[in-house]
Amino acid sequence: MTIMRGGPAILPRATANEQLAILLPDVCPSAALDMAEAIRHEIFEQTILHLGALVGRVVTASFGVATIVPENANAKLALVEVVGYGLNRAKRGGGNCVFATGSDVISNEK
Repeated sequence: MTIMRGGPAILPRATANEQLAILLPDVCPSAALDMAEAIRHEIFEQTILHLGALVGRVVTASFGVATIVPENANAKLALVEVVGYGLNRAKRGGGNCVFATGSDVISNEK
C-alpha cells in the first residue's frame, strides 16, 4: 500500500512484535523526523484506551528514525539495524517518543 497526501509516497510495512516500518522515499532527515513526530502525536491525541498497558492507559507509539541513500543490499540491511537501534532507544527512554540515530530524544509526551 502506498499513501500519498500531497507529499512524498509513504510505504507502510508490517514487521514483527507490533512494529511497523514506514519507508519514505526521497525525504530528507528533518522531514522524516517531522513525519514521525506528527504520527506519534496524532496517535497520542486519539486517547485510545489500552487497559492492559503496564504503563499509562492509552495507546502510544515510539519511533526510531534513520535515513540512507541505498547503494546496495547491504546498505538496506544496515538501515534496518540502525532504525531498530533507534526504536529500542525510544522505548528505553520511556516510550511515546521519537529517536533519531545520532541524536537525543527528539520529542516525548507523557
